[in-house]
Amino acid sequence: MLYAAAAGVASTCLAGALIWAVLHGRPGVPATQPVHATEPAVAARAPSLDEPRDASYVAARDSLELSFRQQLALLDPATRAKIEADLAIIRQAHEDIRKALASDPSSPVLEQLWQSTWHDEIDLYEHVVQATQPTMTRT
Repeated sequence: MLYAAAAGVASTCLAGALIWAVLHGRPGVPATQPVHATEPAVAARAPSLDEPRDASYVAARDSLELSFRQQLALLDPATRAKIEADLAIIRQAHEDIRKALASDPSSPVLEQLWQSTWHDEIDLYEHVVQATQPTMTRT
């Protein structure tokens, strides 16, 4: 039981680190855009449209996705299929928003939506990992 609790805490910390890396690991993209942005400022905040490549982010994401896949395999086929379908929807939305950002890189709304799809995917991984961990009971 102690191992399950530790795994739950670790996955929560890992998800938090991934979210932090996504938000803070993109050099050249300010957190907020000035109200009266000029063209050079807009060009400087254009998203890279790639997943963050920071080594610690990649390692943490790979670890979380591996845990997700292992725990997903424990679920009944109908539940597993639903979760896989949800993941496909998140990934398709991410790709659609990425394409829209390529056409309109200065859109703060698209940028926020694009980042939120990273969060949605990580949240799905985290929820599956946590939901499939045995719960701690008091004796």
